[in-house]
Amino acid sequence: MIQFTLDVLPPSANTLFPSGRNNRRFKSFDYLSFQYLMRWDKGVRAAKPAKPLTGRLLVQYNFYRKDKRKFDIANLEKALSDTLTDLGFWEDDSQICDLTLVKFQPAKENMTEVIISEL
Repeated sequence: MIQFTLDVLPPSANTLFPSGRNNRRFKSFDYLSFQYLMRWDKGVRAAKPAKPLTGRLLVQYNFYRKDKRKFDIANLEKALSDTLTDLGFWEDDSQICDLTLVKFQPAKENMTEVIISEL
């Protein structure tokens, strides 16, 4: 089992790829910042497997948000799963057979907890 905690929430899927000139899409500053943070976070680096996981996966994301504003947790999953794929936690996010998203609100601090298990 792989488990780690981030001190931030991922950006919403609604803000990942804004349109620029000629309707060209690009990664938003928030998305790039999140990917950079995950790449250099000590907890993420310590939890990363030596080789990408290849089997079927059970993944749980716990999102802790300190304010009471409404938010859709499904929009937070995209950036997190794609970044974990880019970092080499697994070969492809299609390996996820069981995905659980849980939100805790209000919480003391914004944070994201990731739990990954092979089936």
